[in-house]
Amino acid sequence: MRSALSIAALVIMCCAAAVQAQGNLAATPQGKVVLAYYKAAHAGDLAAIKKCITAESAKELEGAHGKEIVGMLKEMTPAAPPAITKVDVKDKTAMVDAKVTEGATTTTEHLRLVMVGTEWKINTTGK
Repeated sequence: MRSALSIAALVIMCCAAAVQAQGNLAATPQGKVVLAYYKAAHAGDLAAIKKCITAESAKELEGAHGKEIVGMLKEMTPAAPPAITKVDVKDKTAMVDAKVTEGATTTTEHLRLVMVGTEWKINTTGK
């Protein structure tokens, strides 16, 4: 009986830790980058966007259509920050799920991040 109670207590503590960790996903380095990206995109702040993305991803914004792309990002990105619902880190890559709600519509966007030096950056190139 005592070992069953110990196991039950351990399971409860693990579940509580998992819920607490899930609630803190926005505070992870990866979550912070994603939230900064959404904030910069909504503001149309090219310099701030570039701080959040890889150099290769930034090339897309520096081309002939860069200003147009930033304008589209500004219009399409909701003012409310997304909820970070999942962070999956494997070595120097990460996948972050961001739940975006605008009006009655809720979508989950999946962002790929890579470690560049000592910083996490969003990779928008699909490579």
